[in-house]
Amino acid sequence: MNRCVLAVVFFSAAISWQAMAANDQADDAKYLNRVESAVFETTGDHQSVAKHGATCIAQIIKPGVVNAPTIISSDFDSGVIVANNNFKFVWHGFLGTAIEDTGRTTLTFEAKDGRFRIVHTSIEQFITYPGQYAALNQGWTPVPAETIGADMKKALDDISLKIADCVKAP
Repeated sequence: MNRCVLAVVFFSAAISWQAMAANDQADDAKYLNRVESAVFETTGDHQSVAKHGATCIAQIIKPGVVNAPTIISSDFDSGVIVANNNFKFVWHGFLGTAIEDTGRTTLTFEAKDGRFRIVHTSIEQFITYPGQYAALNQGWTPVPAETIGADMKKALDDISLKIADCVKAP
């Protein structure tokens, strides 16, 4: 009898964990969590590409907080630069209304010999305007994939292209 009860308890716990994992995946799908650029071609080994990337990031990206560093980590040996990225973008609300907002991401520049890519994670927007959505979510919030996600992705793609153009320039 105890074995049956124990089996039911374990089975119930397994179902609960699966349901929680499914809910987490559904929540992840609701928000824009990661935007990767294409892989860009350039010249040089991964260290020189990363150093040039760091220079371009410092010239183009703004950290968003006074006295905060733009570049928060640089490992030229592995070709990885991590930066705070704060920017303005326009998204289109109901009835096509253009709304200017502030966004921020963690920008990771990944260099290999002769190529690189840019990855945006920790994607958020700052909400200050009135409205139903803002009533519960003032401040930094995740970016809803279905409403604002496409406009945010375009803004991040534009930032990635600006950095790429700078890195590829002689």
